[in-house]
Amino acid sequence: MDTRKVGVLGGGQLGRMLIEAANRLNIQVNVLDAPAAPAKQISAHDGHVSGSFKDAEAIRQLAKTCDVLTVEIEHVDTAVLAEIEQAGTVAIEPRASTLRIIKDKFAQKQHLAAHGVAVAESVDVEAYINGSNPNPNSNSNSSNSNNDSPSTDPSSSSSRTTALTTALTAIGRQLSYPYMLKSKTDAYDGRGN
Repeated sequence: MDTRKVGVLGGGQLGRMLIEAANRLNIQVNVLDAPAAPAKQISAHDGHVSGSFKDAEAIRQLAKTCDVLTVEIEHVDTAVLAEIEQAGTVAIEPRASTLRIIKDKFAQKQHLAAHGVAVAESVDVEAYINGSNPNPNSNSNSSNSNNDSPSTDPSSSSSRTTALTTALTAIGRQLSYPYMLKSKTDAYDGRGN
């Protein structure tokens, strides 16, 4: 029997399926999530940690209860995972550096393109608004120096709306319509993807 314990950040439906498989292998899984999270409902033991899987202290607490730490969803504090990884007391899979790429969909596209994977042309809207290269994973080396970039100060709400509207219109001309606007971070099925 394997006596190692697995810690999982997040206890939703994927965490629940992971526990179902682990139970058949007699592997204890400790979950960090809300008390009534789906994964905790099928695994009654005292190794679970109640709290947010984005909370650094709660993640450290979970790490003390397990030998291997993984994630159910990538929306976690990667800085604390890197800290735990550096200490070498708990194996982190996937590594914190991998999770940083996974959790930022634009960085993920850049990473894939840099490694020869074909990806759809895309633009980082925030970078576009700030005047940096709007399309680093495109075959073209275009930039927004063509006066399409917003010149408003994005610090106020109305200026922000104007900047976004101007940027999205210019990006539409650049990529052509229709195009899809997606969240870079904190997105999942049905929200921002």
